[in-house]
Amino acid sequence: MSTRSRSIRSVDCVAAQFTLDALSDEQWRSMSWTGLDVDPTLVMLLDEIPPAADGFDRLERIGTWEQVIAWAQARQCAEITRYMADSVAEPAHGMRADQAGESAQSEVGLMLTLAPGGAAWRVSDARTLVEDFPAISAALESGAITLTKARIITEG
Repeated sequence: MSTRSRSIRSVDCVAAQFTLDALSDEQWRSMSWTGLDVDPTLVMLLDEIPPAADGFDRLERIGTWEQVIAWAQARQCAEITRYMADSVAEPAHGMRADQAGESAQSEVGLMLTLAPGGAAWRVSDARTLVEDFPAISAALESGAITLTKARIITEG
């Protein structure tokens, strides 16, 4: 069993989109990382598989990490949007919906270590992307665009 196979099995990635053990070393090293679907398995594979010595593989990995970052940012925006919606829909005992929204926004800021203005911007940015531009949010989640590009599109 190769080192590659042992490390993949150690993170339980046997259910990846392709059969890693069936690939020859040449196929393995010429694999296009950026052509794979972005998901947690891809993150584990990138983390566990050492890069090849050639520049192509290293560039593919750099591009794929950019897609992973976009995927994570889309997921975070969706999570922020759900948290805000749930907080306003079911305010804590004795709070009005607007107070619950302000409190939730402050909690998001605290979690992300943001100043109040930064928290307001992040919450607004996330909600705009998820609620008003679902196709752009989906493109971000697939890694097809970056968050910067998504912002440029949504800001018109």
